[in-house]
Amino acid sequence: MLSLQRIFGKYKGFLRRIRGVYIFNNWLNRHRLQHNKALYRKFKVEKNIYDSVSSADFDHLTTSVEDIPWIDRPDALQKIQQHDFFDNSAPTSNKKFCILSARVI
Repeated sequence: MLSLQRIFGKYKGFLRRIRGVYIFNNWLNRHRLQHNKALYRKFKVEKNIYDSVSSADFDHLTTSVEDIPWIDRPDALQKIQQHDFFDNSAPTSNKKFCILSARVI
């Protein structure tokens, strides 16, 4: 006897390639997607909540340097090397380190 899961598993890859399946699924779960309406307006995404969203839909948003964490900026290595904590001329007895270790059992 064939189970529904086995039948669905056979056609799962094919169904994932059809855009309409995603739209239908989103329509079935529309009550879970209602909160996205406000976010779409906030980020100026010109799409219906039933449509799929990709990173290309957010290309119009600009990221300023202030929005990027300091460790991800291009000059992060120089800032770390200039920090007082990593200054090699200071005596090491004044520095406090925390060593974290993890053991896999």
